[in-house]
Amino acid sequence: MNNHNQKLGQWGEIQAVEYLKKQHYSILDRNFRSSAGEIDLIALDQHAEIPCLVFIEVKTRTSDYYGYPEDSITTTKWRHLLAVINDYLEGNPQLKYDWRIDVIAIRKTHLREQIDLMHYPNVVSPDERES
Repeated sequence: MNNHNQKLGQWGEIQAVEYLKKQHYSILDRNFRSSAGEIDLIALDQHAEIPCLVFIEVKTRTSDYYGYPEDSITTTKWRHLLAVINDYLEGNPQLKYDWRIDVIAIRKTHLREQIDLMHYPNVVSPDERES
């Protein structure tokens, strides 16, 4: 990944954290890595009907030229996310919560100061959509 994309990704994660904190999520971890890959954010949603762990993939783009950020999660990425989640849960058995995967998609253009942030809670993988 080039330096511009890394900085954009880090900036997007900061925006996502600020948004989640305003929504009363507790951020537990950022950029959790395992041998299977990485997940951007791990939070606790205590205001849900049933409190749960939330594994959050943040996608940030500066244009829609290559499509919307939320559409850039491939089947391979889903497999990696699920494997990382499994590693996290195995390493943190004290966290006895249900869990879900959310996507936060951020679009920012150089032409305007405002960003578009969309939060997609409890998304399902492409394989689950086909079932």
